Amino acid sequence: MSEETGHEAHGGAEVSDSEQLLFGGELAYDIGWEKHEGAWLKLGLWTMARNLPRMVAMGVRLAHLADARALRVVLGAELGRGITQAVGLVSVNSVLGHVLSSGSTTNERLARAGHLLGQLLTQQDAAAEVRVHEVGPFLLGHFRHMAETSEREQTRLARQAARIGLIADAAGGLATLLTYGALGVLLWTGTTALAVAGTAVLAIRTGTSSLDNLVLQITELHQESLFVSDFERLCSEATARAIPVGGDPLPEHLAEIRFEKVTFTYPGSTDETTPEPTLREVSLTVPMGKVVALVGENGSGKSTLIKLLAGLYLPDEGRGTIWWDGVDTAKADRGQIFARVALMSQSFYQWPFTFRVNVGIGRPTRPIDDRAVEAAATYSGADDVLAGLPRGLGTLLARGYRGGHQISGGQWQKIGISRAKYKDAQILVVDEPTSALDAVAEQKVFDQIRALAATGQTIVLITHRLYSVRHADLIHVLKNGRVAESGTSAELMDETTATGDFRNAYLVQAAAFADSLPAPRDGSPSSRTEERR
Repeated sequence: MSEETGHEAHGGAEVSDSEQLLFGGELAYDIGWEKHEGAWLKLGLWTMARNLPRMVAMGVRLAHLADARALRVVLGAELGRGITQAVGLVSVNSVLGHVLSSGSTTNERLARAGHLLGQLLTQQDAAAEVRVHEVGPFLLGHFRHMAETSEREQTRLARQAARIGLIADAAGGLATLLTYGALGVLLWTGTTALAVAGTAVLAIRTGTSSLDNLVLQITELHQESLFVSDFERLCSEATARAIPVGGDPLPEHLAEIRFEKVTFTYPGSTDETTPEPTLREVSLTVPMGKVVALVGENGSGKSTLIKLLAGLYLPDEGRGTIWWDGVDTAKADRGQIFARVALMSQSFYQWPFTFRVNVGIGRPTRPIDDRAVEAAATYSGADDVLAGLPRGLGTLLARGYRGGHQISGGQWQKIGISRAKYKDAQILVVDEPTSALDAVAEQKVFDQIRALAATGQTIVLITHRLYSVRHADLIHVLKNGRVAESGTSAELMDETTATGDFRNAYLVQAAAFADSLPAPRDGSPSSRTEERR
């Protein structure tokens, strides 16, 4: 790419080739507090005219909630100040905003890019690739290119600002000359008394200062009102989505959980008017005391389904029901649901606490029992991790702090399983529990999962390794947000009754293992699999 070419950012400012290459365009934060930063720079005459009544009403409403008496006093004192002059002054602000907005956003983007690239060059996780792939000179070169683009933009803006400033100062000086000249003529002709003229001079100076403050206050009000609007929307959303306290009690002895034509759509999952559902009319059962496996391709809805099972979400209104025996989840006591489910998800959090707390936080409502923590660690294989820690249960699992200790991803996964086991819930949900474990540890975990089912605990298992679900009591196969087929492993492998989704995926995985063995002459995956059986 040529260094002189550029791209247009969302706000009209130039985006350098380096920024386009590294970040795909303008680098901007996608977080709430950054959303309205610099909004005053884009404030125009008509925008202010449209939004001023709403902003004033919002300010009055919030002030009334805070102190109604003080509001009346302030309104009485400030009534009428600056309203008639605001439109003209905002017009000046729109001109300055047009000049300054692109330069401000360019500087901010450069600062964000510098901060991000600095982190990438110094982070431990990226250190190996930075050295082996010589990423340092590559990133520094592109940052230098972005800095040069920013410098050219600042030079252009400085020249433009100087021209406009010169014209504005000249116009202001001319207006001042005419004003004072008119006063002088009135004094010379005797039309105006000296005291009146002196008062007029003081009024002009005081009015100029007041009008400057008015412009600043209006622009500040405009930007702050955007954040207040977000806050009010947050409050209404929080009220609508708050988990209700209380509800119908769950049966003490639960027989099954049943999904009945459940459809679920993540709020704001797409930019379309009608978001695409993640689950579509899903009907299945989870019998208690059994091992139930959920399998399917990535994006088929497995993780979403267990979030509904655990009570984290509810089905779309009027589009399906989740029954805990005869109790509708939407009307059930959500606290009882949470108490009955232990969840070990793919993205479980690695708390920067001690080993003891990282396991015991699975049941934070009770004092942490060290013996139960050790038993849960033994269950998941994390006892080996515990044995290697310098201060045992009291070892801080966070690098960067005094006494902190770093462990591997596989060791963290064992701790995550320990955390779910420690809760000792009726239903244990494990989402890809062995993705970071070695083969021996993986087999140990699956053996223990089957042992738990034998004690009456219900296991809901999500995995892509289909050979590990052969002994599951029930397997549900999801495809494109729907249940493609359900049954035992033997039923799903039956060519005469099954749809073939599970069987075909199983044979593909089995063939990958069989390739390391001498293959029969016909070379078919199915025949190699059959010989291994």
